[in-house]
Amino acid sequence: MLCLSLACNFPATWDYINGRCVNLFAFWDFDTAFDIATSIAIIAAPITIVSPLQMSTGRKLKAISAFIFQLPLCVFAAIRLVYLHRALESQDQTWHSVDWQIWTQINLHFSIVAANMPCLNIFLEGALILGL
Repeated sequence: MLCLSLACNFPATWDYINGRCVNLFAFWDFDTAFDIATSIAIIAAPITIVSPLQMSTGRKLKAISAFIFQLPLCVFAAIRLVYLHRALESQDQTWHSVDWQIWTQINLHFSIVAANMPCLNIFLEGALILGL
């Protein structure tokens, strides 16, 4: 957020259209690439940690599947970037930024759900034991 608030020169740090600013396309491309790389790392880490362990394949898959919910975040980030480019290229950025903001919210809310999936494993096991 700090990078965006100081993207343009003083005294008009908010003037993205007429001011001298950093390249917003490059900034958001890097940000999205970093998001996607982080999601892939979160998916890959448990696979490399769990695969050499001496445990049943079912338990390994259960441990890995808790982190696989990060995968849709890569897709959501790419879709968000497409709509962001459309908004930044538009003459009416306010109108065309609605889709970008919607995908930003989808990405945000799904990332919260995906981050909590490993914690739900205990509750799902209890529900299966009780037959729910």
